[in-house]
Amino acid sequence: TNEMLEGFCKMVFCWRCASGRYSGVCQASCIVGVMLGFFQCAMPCFIVGLSMQLVVGAKSELDAFMNYVALLFIVEIDNALMQARVVRLLFSTDVDIHAQLAADKTTVSARKP
Repeated sequence: TNEMLEGFCKMVFCWRCASGRYSGVCQASCIVGVMLGFFQCAMPCFIVGLSMQLVVGAKSELDAFMNYVALLFIVEIDNALMQARVVRLLFSTDVDIHAQLAADKTTVSARKP
């Protein structure tokens, strides 16, 4: 899903920041970003397993279908809400991150003082 992809991209960016690829970034705080990205990547996997147990445990085909539709609604509700015009007007969701690469194309942590 897009949640897993976003979580993976956050993990990669934070690992690159923590390794010193970018200058002017607090490397210790990037570990928190890695953990949050991991949780964002792992939670959909957990949810899929849990939802499959719910669908398989249904007593009839109609119950399984209704459980599937309910789970699809729960998964897509956040995407639908974030696309709503009112939410976009109330909250700014456009975020740009500007990080400067090390001047000599090496990592900041690899430079000798």
